[in-house]
Amino acid sequence: SVSAFLLNRSSDLYYRELIGADSGSPMNAGFMTIERCNFDWDVGIHEIYYIIEGTLTVTIDGKVYTAYPGDSIYAPKGSKVAFGSPDKVKVFYVTY
Repeated sequence: SVSAFLLNRSSDLYYRELIGADSGSPMNAGFMTIERCNFDWDVGIHEIYYIIEGTLTVTIDGKVYTAYPGDSIYAPKGSKVAFGSPDKVKVFYVTY
């Protein structure tokens, strides 16, 4: 079953996982929505983000990237990442 999760009650950060460990898969995939907030993330696995709508700002190991609809970002395993959006962004993610 697909469910939506609020990741941080003090901000608008949601994800909806489509496939993951619960289904026996070694990878995860789903959708994430970020609204006007920022958060830090330690990447424990390889992650790819495809921007569907909005603007995503990502800092990976100190380098800042800004992504728009149609762009993709790869965060390698072990990266220190900071995600954010000045508006609202919806992304499709795959992790392995």
